[in-house]
Amino acid sequence: MDRIEKPDDYAGFRVRFYWIVDPALRTFEVLELGPDGRYVRAVAASAGSVAIPGCEGLVLPLDQLWAKVDQLSPEPEEEERQEKAEN
Repeated sequence: MDRIEKPDDYAGFRVRFYWIVDPALRTFEVLELGPDGRYVRAVAASAGSVAIPGCEGLVLPLDQLWAKVDQLSPEPEEEERQEKAEN
């Protein structure tokens, strides 16, 4: 949905930038609406610090973000136990 349906919806509302954050793949993208009404990738990164277009002075420390995601994610064994308990 993020790459197929949402760009058309956002472009219809003239949303200049939108972010796609994928914690599982450890990827971060910023897409920018071009003058032709289509989105182009303005930023793509998976590590380091990223200056965010359209948000002057905002820098996203991806390594810290992924470390926080790891802290919040259940351990694989715990996740399996939760799935079994739900079934």
